Amino acid sequence: MDLLRKFSGPLVSTNMEPALFSSIAFCFILVILVNQVLYPSSKSSPFPTINGRGFLELNDRRILTDFVMNAQGLMQRGLSKYDIFQMLTSIGPMTILHPKYTNEIYKNKRLNFMAVLAKEMFPTYPGFDLFREGTDGSTVLQDAVKFGSTRCLSRSTQFMSEEAGILLKKAWGDEPEWHDVTAKSSVHDIIGHISALLFYGPELSNNKEWLEVTEEYTSTGFLAARELRLWPQVLQPFIHWFLPSCRRLRYLARRTRGLIQPVIAARQRENARRASEGQDLLTYDDAIEWTERAAKGRPYDAAMSPLLFSINALHTTTDLLTQVLLDLSTQPHLIEALRQEFITVIPQQNGWKNTSISQLVLMDSVIKESQRLKPTESILMRRYAMHDITLADGTQIPRGTVLGIPIFGMRDPEIYPDPDTYDGYRFMKMREQPGFKGVSQLVETSPMHLGFGHGIHACPGRFLAATQVKIVLSHMVMKYDFKLAGTLEPKIQSVGIELISDSEATLAVRRRKEQMILGL
Repeated sequence: MDLLRKFSGPLVSTNMEPALFSSIAFCFILVILVNQVLYPSSKSSPFPTINGRGFLELNDRRILTDFVMNAQGLMQRGLSKYDIFQMLTSIGPMTILHPKYTNEIYKNKRLNFMAVLAKEMFPTYPGFDLFREGTDGSTVLQDAVKFGSTRCLSRSTQFMSEEAGILLKKAWGDEPEWHDVTAKSSVHDIIGHISALLFYGPELSNNKEWLEVTEEYTSTGFLAARELRLWPQVLQPFIHWFLPSCRRLRYLARRTRGLIQPVIAARQRENARRASEGQDLLTYDDAIEWTERAAKGRPYDAAMSPLLFSINALHTTTDLLTQVLLDLSTQPHLIEALRQEFITVIPQQNGWKNTSISQLVLMDSVIKESQRLKPTESILMRRYAMHDITLADGTQIPRGTVLGIPIFGMRDPEIYPDPDTYDGYRFMKMREQPGFKGVSQLVETSPMHLGFGHGIHACPGRFLAATQVKIVLSHMVMKYDFKLAGTLEPKIQSVGIELISDSEATLAVRRRKEQMILGL
């Protein structure tokens, strides 16, 4: 009771009647207990917590706000003191490991990425269906992405180039005078349409309603998850029924299924008819068919699983290409160097082939450098410990721990001279160093560059994404002059661990007479 009097201070008087004081004491204790349930503090951890509650702080609202606004600053503060520490995040406590531990965890099969995704994206809640595949331990999606990416790369480079030319002219115009375009929205339209053509075939890629609904569905899905993570975990199973973004998401999920299920059913009926008549079955070579093949009889969501192809392709590829454009827009000498490389390489390789694309070494370096300085997230290689883990130095990682590697290793001055400066030639020069030729390539992952992750959970679609970016960027640099419009520098938006390229940045562009026509 003395402790309660100390905390309550002037709110209560020592001269109160015992019954009244007991009532106030009961209410005070009840408030504390309710707050502890609704806003629980961090779980017991063997590691120091850098952003725990302050004295008498009853909930984590301040902590979550600080995390959303300043996650990188919190991690920098933690790494200045510890090699391993705990940080409270919007998905709960997360253990942050110094980048030096990357090699110890990247192949560890007792660490699972999909379990972290399940905490981030609420796949069991109605409406969040598109994030469900794989969070139950199934590998159907990963297998389908690998198979589909290989198929696209083997047959579609020329097709992607032809479509990129048409779409870029529509997005950036054909005027030889300077005019302004919004970088990200124009890139989004180009990548979105190419991805739809690659993944969905003519029935859906030419369906305007499908394109509009699925685009809104995926963007609303990320928004709804982001909003829901800011609520106390104990309330999330209830509050999602009332959040406007979650309600919209459920509606869009129904519409998405309503559009794709008839297509799947029609294909099944046609092939059933053909089989009964002894005819060859139709093949479609799109995400619907790739997922069915990859499943090999395993259960999966036939309507939603193919949609995950476009999620990965559209959002991450759009963000990467946008950042590359913004980085190049202040360096005209680098744009000219890319043009000269293109002119040198493509004729010798007889047009758009995977072999010719692989020879665009400077372009590869430019893209990888943009990704080094601005990856999509500030904590990569996020994993969930399915079992207790012991690191080489004896450190114990308890079962149930969510852990991650921050991006600061990609600015290590011992690896990257002048690490905060953009150098488009950086990885091109690094290829010439003994032992670095492989890891200097865009699609190669390593502990020193985690842009596509690293290890057994590295991005399986990175080869297709890299090819898409290179093809579209080639059309941009060969056909247009471009520079930043106005005087405002593009800003990277940081929301929790998300790092988002400037969605409002504007480019001044003008059509130029390309120096060669081959493949363009």
